[in-house]
Amino acid sequence: MELETLIRICKAYRQLGWAIQEQLDHVIADDMTGDNMNPHALGEITDWLDEVYNNLGDGDLLHDVDQLHDRIREFDFSDEEECDGN
Repeated sequence: MELETLIRICKAYRQLGWAIQEQLDHVIADDMTGDNMNPHALGEITDWLDEVYNNLGDGDLLHDVDQLHDRIREFDFSDEEECDGN
């Protein structure tokens, strides 16, 4: 990976903002629940992971990014308890 690519990925991560970065932490830790995840944030995280994936060469990191994509795809908000807002 070239330095320019790494800097672009880092800038894109920074632009996610702290709230989405925190949700990415839950994805990485495999600690996704309806209480700590937001469907919009998962879309933003997926877009960022796509950028990382498209700029990596072969290696373990590519496999790790695939696993994170799988966790997001498999997460189903309908399986979580619904909050009635009270």
